[in-house]
Amino acid sequence: MKNDLVRIIEKVGGKAQFNLVEEQGENVISFSKSIDGKEYTFFLIYAKESTMLVVNLIHSFSTQYENMEADFYEVISKLNGNCIHGYLGFIKEEKTQIAYKSSYIGDSVNLEGNKSFEYFFQVSFDMVDYFDSQLS
Repeated sequence: MKNDLVRIIEKVGGKAQFNLVEEQGENVISFSKSIDGKEYTFFLIYAKESTMLVVNLIHSFSTQYENMEADFYEVISKLNGNCIHGYLGFIKEEKTQIAYKSSYIGDSVNLEGNKSFEYFFQVSFDMVDYFDSQLS
């Protein structure tokens, strides 16, 4: 399964980075993708159940935030309202980062059958590029 996913990631222009995650599990693939000349890192987390494949694609933006006011959350909410696929959320550790997450559920047997998996990537990449331009 992992090899099939990597093949499709490479087909849509991604470059697998197998050593990016310290203890990368069997169901995690990290990869980079150049979009409009800018390099982005993604994590693909997947699970296969019978003939169904469930995928979560995550990208965290590099900017870190502290002490956000209410208007910050309003901006994120407004951006999510313009989103055609996936959504923006938050990762909170010492500081807060914004992350994009999108999901795919489809046939694990025929990933390339109707190109929906490739379209999932393309739309997700477009959304990350759009959000990056809006957050900059």
